[in-house]
Amino acid sequence: MAFNDLRQFIDKLRVTNEILEINEEVDPDLEVGAITRRTFDIGGPAIMFNKLKGYGSDYKFFSGMVSTYRRYAIALGLPADTDVKEIIKTYYERIKKPIPPKIVSSGPVKENILKDEEVDLYKFPTPKWNPRDGGKFIGTFGCVITKDPETDWTNMGVYRMMIHDPTSTGMFIVPAQHIGYHFKKYKMLNKPMPAAVAIGVDPSVVLASCGRYTFNVNELEMAGALREKPLEMVKCETLDLEVPASAEIVLEGEIDPHKLRTEGPFGEYIGYYAGGIQERPVFDVKCITHRDSPINTGTLEGKPIVEDHIIMSVGNSALSRKALIDDLGIPAVVDIAYHPWSPSNHLVVIATDGNPYPGHDKHVASALWGTKVGAGADWVVIVNKDIDITNLNEVIWAMCTRCKPDRDITVIPNFYDFAGLIPQGRDPSLIKQRRGLAKVIIDCRFPAWFKEGEVPPVSDFLEFPEEIRKAAISKIDLALKQRNRGPDT
Repeated sequence: MAFNDLRQFIDKLRVTNEILEINEEVDPDLEVGAITRRTFDIGGPAIMFNKLKGYGSDYKFFSGMVSTYRRYAIALGLPADTDVKEIIKTYYERIKKPIPPKIVSSGPVKENILKDEEVDLYKFPTPKWNPRDGGKFIGTFGCVITKDPETDWTNMGVYRMMIHDPTSTGMFIVPAQHIGYHFKKYKMLNKPMPAAVAIGVDPSVVLASCGRYTFNVNELEMAGALREKPLEMVKCETLDLEVPASAEIVLEGEIDPHKLRTEGPFGEYIGYYAGGIQERPVFDVKCITHRDSPINTGTLEGKPIVEDHIIMSVGNSALSRKALIDDLGIPAVVDIAYHPWSPSNHLVVIATDGNPYPGHDKHVASALWGTKVGAGADWVVIVNKDIDITNLNEVIWAMCTRCKPDRDITVIPNFYDFAGLIPQGRDPSLIKQRRGLAKVIIDCRFPAWFKEGEVPPVSDFLEFPEEIRKAAISKIDLALKQRNRGPDT
C-alpha cells in the first residue's frame, strides 16, 4: 500500500494502535525531546503533539514515524509483525525497480505560499531536542533536494539544520556525501546552490532520503520504488527544483558556498554531542509553502536505539546485500545485516556459505569498504550461514566458539572519518585530516581448511526429528494456555 501523504500514514497508525496523541500542552524546548527520547527507549508508539506551547491549535508536531520495525513494516505496506529479515528483503527487492516521480500542476503543499517578509521559520513549532544542543533543529527529518549543476542529477538526503534566525538555518554538509559533491561544484562555479527542503512527507520519501545509494541514483525514484507507485511532485515557486506535492512544509532557498555561520553542537546519531561548534554553510530561505494546519515532523538523535538507527539498519543491510551479491558477485556471501546498536553504520554481520578459501574474510571486507554504503562499517563480523545474523546472541556465540583471536581478527589502521563524528581516541595530529580510525575484521567461521566431517554438529532444537519438534511445541503451547487460565474453580 502506498500512502498518499503523511496524514494517511498517521491515520493507519491510529487504526493499528501505533500512535499516541498528547493533548496536554508540551514545550518544544526540551519537553518534546524528552518525551520522544522516552518512547524510543521503551520501543513505544509514534507521538502526535497536538498542543505546543506558544502555538495555536493549527500547529502540530509528529515524531517517531518509523522508530520501530513494526512501523517501518507498516510504512512499506507490510503487516506490522513482519520479521526484520523480511523487511530488509522487501526493501532489497523493491529498489531493483526504480519508479520515476510524476510531475503534477499543484498539490496540498501549495495551500499557503509565503515570500519576502512573510518568511518566518519560527512560524512552525520546532524542538530544541537535547539539553546541550546549540539551538532549535528544524532539519532532522527534512528531505533536502539539490541538483548537480552539470548533469541535472537530483539528490535527496537528510542533513541537520539548526535555525539561526527567521530566514536562515545551518546546513551540515559532509564532503563525501552527495550533497557535498553538488556543493563543491557550485563553489567552483562561484554560485549559490539552490536547495529545497520537504518536511512532513510520506514515510517512503524519508526512507529513500536516508539510503546510502551510489552516485547518480535519484532518491526520488527510490521513493517510488519503495512505495511501488510514482511520487507526485510539484515545481518550486522560486527554484528550478521539484518537491513532493503532499509535503506538509517546503522551504525554498539557496546555500552560498562563501557564507559560513557558527552551528552546533548537536546530540548526534553516534550517541554523543559530536562535530562540536563549527563554522558551517548557511541555508537562506526565500520562500515557504505549507499545507493548512501543517504538521511539522522531526526525530531525536542520540544514544542507540533511536529512529535513525532503525531506518539505517534496514537500508544499509539491503544496499550492502545488493552491492556485494548482485553488483560485485563476491563468492559465498549469502546475507548481510547492520545492527541498530552499532549504531547502524558501524557493525555489520555477513553470513557466508562456508569459508571457501584462505583470505576470504579480507576479500569480503575490502569489497564492502569500497562501497558507499559500507565505507563506515568499522567492525565486519563474518559468520557461517547457520547463524541468524539479526540475532546478536547467536553472533556472539559464533564469535566465542568459532573465532580464534590470534588468527581470525585483523585490525587495519588509519582509515578516513567521513563525517568527523566518531569520538574514538585518535592521534591529535590526524584529527583535522579526519584520519586515524581503524577497521576490524572478525572471522567467526570454521577455517577454510577444515575437511568434510571436521565441523562439529550443533546441538540445538533443530536436531530433533520433525515429528518430535511438532509434538513438543504442541504440548508446551497447551500447557502454557492451561497455566495462563489458572486453576479450575
